[in-house]
Amino acid sequence: MRGWTLAIAAPVLALALHALAAGAAQAPAVAPAPAPAPWVRFDVPDNLMRVAVFDGAAEYETAFNLLLVAELRAISGSKNALVTEEAARMLTLARKLAKAETDTLGTHIGDEALVNFFRWVPSERDLRVDAAVAESAAVFAQSQRQLDRAESQFRAALALYRRLGEHRREAWVVGSLGVVSYTRGQLGRADSIYREALLLRRRLGDPKLIGNTLNALGITSQQLRRYPAAYDYFQEARAVREGLGDRVALSNTLNLLGLTAVQLGEPDSARIWYDQALAAAVAGGDSARVAEVLLNHGLLRGALGEHAAAQTMIARARAIAWANADARLEAQVERSAADVLRRQGRFNEAERGLARAIELAGPLNDPVQLAQDLLMLGHVALIVRDAAHARAPLERSLALADSLRVAPLRSEALTALALLAGIEGDARSVERLGRRALALAAAVGDSELVHDAAATVGGQLAERGEYRAAEPWAGRALAAGGGLSEAERSRDLELAARVAARTGRLDDAERGFRAALDLAQRAGQPDLAWRPTLGLGDLAGRRGDPLKALEFDRRAGSMVEALRADPGAEAWPAGELTRRLAPFEEIVHLLGKLEPRYPDSGFVAESFQWAERARARARLDLFEGAAIRAGAGAATRIPPPAPVPSLKEARALLESDREALLEYSVGDSSTSLWVITRRGARHQLLPPRETIRARAEVFRRGLADASGAERRSTITASRALYRALIEPAAADLAGVSRLIVSADDALALIPFEALLASDVAADNAVPAPGSYVIERFTVSYVPSAAELAAVRPASKANLVLALGDVRFGADAPGAEGLAPAALPGTAAEVASLQALAAPRRCVAITGEEATRAKLLARPELAEAGIIHLAAPALADDGEPGRSGLWLSPDAAPGGPPAAAGFLSLDDILKLSLRADLVTLSASETGLSKLEGGEGVRDLTRAFLAAGARSVVLSLWRPEARSRASLVEGFYRGLLQRGLAREEALAEAKRALLSAAETRSPYYWAPLVIVGEGGKLK
Repeated sequence: MRGWTLAIAAPVLALALHALAAGAAQAPAVAPAPAPAPWVRFDVPDNLMRVAVFDGAAEYETAFNLLLVAELRAISGSKNALVTEEAARMLTLARKLAKAETDTLGTHIGDEALVNFFRWVPSERDLRVDAAVAESAAVFAQSQRQLDRAESQFRAALALYRRLGEHRREAWVVGSLGVVSYTRGQLGRADSIYREALLLRRRLGDPKLIGNTLNALGITSQQLRRYPAAYDYFQEARAVREGLGDRVALSNTLNLLGLTAVQLGEPDSARIWYDQALAAAVAGGDSARVAEVLLNHGLLRGALGEHAAAQTMIARARAIAWANADARLEAQVERSAADVLRRQGRFNEAERGLARAIELAGPLNDPVQLAQDLLMLGHVALIVRDAAHARAPLERSLALADSLRVAPLRSEALTALALLAGIEGDARSVERLGRRALALAAAVGDSELVHDAAATVGGQLAERGEYRAAEPWAGRALAAGGGLSEAERSRDLELAARVAARTGRLDDAERGFRAALDLAQRAGQPDLAWRPTLGLGDLAGRRGDPLKALEFDRRAGSMVEALRADPGAEAWPAGELTRRLAPFEEIVHLLGKLEPRYPDSGFVAESFQWAERARARARLDLFEGAAIRAGAGAATRIPPPAPVPSLKEARALLESDREALLEYSVGDSSTSLWVITRRGARHQLLPPRETIRARAEVFRRGLADASGAERRSTITASRALYRALIEPAAADLAGVSRLIVSADDALALIPFEALLASDVAADNAVPAPGSYVIERFTVSYVPSAAELAAVRPASKANLVLALGDVRFGADAPGAEGLAPAALPGTAAEVASLQALAAPRRCVAITGEEATRAKLLARPELAEAGIIHLAAPALADDGEPGRSGLWLSPDAAPGGPPAAAGFLSLDDILKLSLRADLVTLSASETGLSKLEGGEGVRDLTRAFLAAGARSVVLSLWRPEARSRASLVEGFYRGLLQRGLAREEALAEAKRALLSAAETRSPYYWAPLVIVGEGGKLK
């Protein structure tokens, strides 16, 4: 796999090629027992015969061949007078048709066939019937995908045609054998057979057959990735077909020229060919061909980031497919739409589109296409590292490819499964699957597939730190990828250099990193250039020169900081965006190690600023992702980056000596903690990501239910996290009563309030009073220190907007393809807020009114001081565009039941809020996996970026009564007692903690407040 960006595009382009190849090269042949016979349409009065031949030109040769065979059969039974009369009638018709053909079409197919007919002796006429029967049986077997039988029957027919000297049928059957090999996936063999067919057809001098064969050779060359050769074949086929005036066939070739231009990296030429192909298809009146061209042109526009234009073209193709009730075309529409969605980062929608394509294609008896579709579906799941959804389609794709014996497809499926094994942490399976993929790719001589298998295995092993095992794979990828793009070779060189550095070959590593950097810069790929630069920093550190390492790391960090995505760019998955932060992590770690050696260097202040710059980069990625999902030309607001505060400025942002900012930066080598008070600041190195995540995972999952929160494993994890995260700051927290936490990575998913500051006796599951952090401090959170300085417009503090009692449609898709869970008690929650908010004006939106459209249309949304949204939320780490809130369906009056509405992250980013507080009382992040906490932070950042001063959200969904008590207690303290936001929430939590039935953190810990603290403005 040449990087995730290519994982889907190449198969999608191949889909049209597979269908076109069969149509371009396959010969018309004798159908088994046709009724009525195709030649009957030409059995018309003499004055209408030329019109019939002209109108039926496409079927003429097949019909004449069948007429000839029928005549031969009739002659063989000529002792019967009726049969003799019928034979004479058919012979007369054949002569008339041959003359009409010459007069109308200018060709001599019938004349040539009749010459053979009259020179054959009776035994040869019997052989000609046998040949036709064999060819007919072959075509039927081919239609049933019985390819061994089809090849056997075609070869039997070929031998008889050659014995009879019937060169035209010989040329047809050789072309058909090429199609059989192509269908098997034997591309090299198909190419050789098509070349033989081209020689035979050139000797015949038939431009139509020559054009068909040139087209087939172009398609096969395309599949063999011989793009210049394919382009030449298509250009020659275009010239031939222009001379024939067959607009439909010409459209086919022009369409393929467009595809080849895309593969040669010439999008401007591709546009021209597609425009010409579309005009030819329209002029030829072939709506299916029009749709195919629209789809391929749409794929190009999508690849160029012109998503709106791509979607328009695909919509036109969809309308044609529906009008024609063409399931094959409908499936192709869904594949194309899925590719555009994938490029926009709308991965879940792409998966659903591919699932629809698979459903549509199921009855079409095309297992090769089905295997390709399943492979694409698995790839999309791999992009977001969703192993659970990737396995089934990939294993099914491999099973189909194995049964079909299509080696290239088998290699691709095995490579994808090797990547899946890497995501699952199964290094042994990574190598086992990789070896199988590599052997198949090498057997068919496909260097790109060899490269993909080797690069995938090498990359996965290196990611797991198994560099010795990765070494031969990285070398094989580098050797096989010599013909790939500069960008791809830069990736290969960087991988090989990284492996060399970790296996002690430092000089080789330096040469590799510098060559990779040079290629990345020559290719104009700044997003690749930082990787070898960071590698050179690692190399300097290994050579004992940390200051030089720091110089390279700073350079890599500045490169990442300067990256800007065009709205038309292809979306990166969240995991890749997270990897961009590696230079920042490395700088922070290195500065932390250097601080003791250079105490007056200012490294503490610099490391803090790099941590803040990493957060600014993540915030920018949030907005750029929304712009890409919207597409080029869309009016998407990307605000200027907030100034990154210095350590001194961060101290000044604290309002009193009773506040402390704890900022964490989680890295692979270490985790950094800055303890910042008005009195001073200190930097400490804590355990690395692997340790932090392991403890956070146990703690977070333990809090998911009431009994689990008091389980010994949860208590142990809680104490370990306290010791690791807060205890090192104990000396600085004397006199502090409020903690402001800027969490990172997995720490964004845990409530610090529920950490245990005291040991719990082994025989007791109940912590002693005063043990929890919430009993010692009030706690609030900020995405970054820069948020403390953010200036936001004032709200109408006397206005409250509350939404709840959301009603879902019957077919609501939900987070995992199911309807979102109902939320009991939210109507009462809204009513309680209305009572507590008095005498403020409270606008309630509930039930069927609680839709996306109606919420966005309310003018109070932009003015309210408090916005309360009691609706289920999804915070997705893998696909930011899926984060948001489920609302009631926007159903059309009198229409069918609609699915749940969805207020997406992108919708939120477009808002202009003035709210002092946005409360998401029923939100939850989901507990399926623990990654970087990006989904939670993105959802929070979106509301803060839209103008909210603070956001209260839930890290999991507790049962309804405790949630209602928590929310009511919070608003009572905030609205009636006038407490600060963080203090009101802390008081509500302490009230539940003090009651025996709700003392478990499961009940009181889920709600956290992010953003500005203090009283309502």
